[in-house]
Amino acid sequence: MINNNKKIRLKDIADAVGCSVSTVSIVLNGKYKERSISEQVVTQILNTAKKYGYMPNMSARYMRSGQYNMNISLMTSFEAPLVLINAWLISIEKFIEQVSVENMSFTITLTPFHVGHLEKVFSVKDIEAAIIANTNATDDEFLEEASLSMPIVLINRRISDYCTVRLDESAAIEAADVLISQHRKKIAVLKPPFLTQSTKERFDNFTHRVIESGLPRPDVIELEQYNEYGAHLALQAYFKTGGTFDGLFTMTDVLAVGAYKAIKSTGRKIPDDVAVIGFDGLSYAPYLDPPLTTFEVKRGFVYSEAVRILVQMIMNDFRQHVEITYKTKLVKRGSIG
Repeated sequence: MINNNKKIRLKDIADAVGCSVSTVSIVLNGKYKERSISEQVVTQILNTAKKYGYMPNMSARYMRSGQYNMNISLMTSFEAPLVLINAWLISIEKFIEQVSVENMSFTITLTPFHVGHLEKVFSVKDIEAAIIANTNATDDEFLEEASLSMPIVLINRRISDYCTVRLDESAAIEAADVLISQHRKKIAVLKPPFLTQSTKERFDNFTHRVIESGLPRPDVIELEQYNEYGAHLALQAYFKTGGTFDGLFTMTDVLAVGAYKAIKSTGRKIPDDVAVIGFDGLSYAPYLDPPLTTFEVKRGFVYSEAVRILVQMIMNDFRQHVEITYKTKLVKRGSIG
């Protein structure tokens, strides 16, 4: 029986499964196909490692090998807006430059995947440590079921047995309250073509709040492309079918850019005819016409905290599952009057 209160070694897993330490090492390093290890043994080793929270001692591994550079994979879907990915990369790079660990340096690699196909990355790449964002339900199911033995921190999703840094999505309730308090009677929401765990929570919070107030369910205007152009096209099509609203919540600031153009093209004025609220606090929000009301997100804190946790996992060989949640702040500007 493995004592779950101590640091787990390869020998502990080998003893529990009834195989050699070298077999365990081969399996956990993903080399079992080349060595023709049976599926039954592979499954037993992976399940045992996951059950007892085994995490490879990365620092010891590098000290033995004489290699001192750790590659951190930043995983995000191709479909996520580029401006969000860019903000993520800049924040993490700045933090990594400040990380000081004796005899070890860090390299950042952007590892994109198509939404719903995260598992393909792990099947073709040798991942040492990862920060993962912008996954959908299929990707989350893969993470839930997979026996991944490398250090991993998730952004904006809760999955058992993983550390996570996330935003408080209850901010969407405040967005609904602002529009309701302005006596906007017909409210709509611009919805991306796929929802992550966090954006689904944001969408549900906003929608439920509007309904609770006694107003009709918000019109959901769904995009085919997750960018400014997609938002513009979706709203154009909505208006052509006779759709109308006087309050709009865009799930990200990116979508507000396309929404502005589509709204103005119909002769409507912001905020006189339509109040608009975004989310993400992107740098260009104050420079739209009128300046966009949005939720300020301290992305630098979110991303640097994810890296801090990941580095701690790498150096200290711990498997403590932590969840850190950051609040957002509504910044009111001209788009709501």
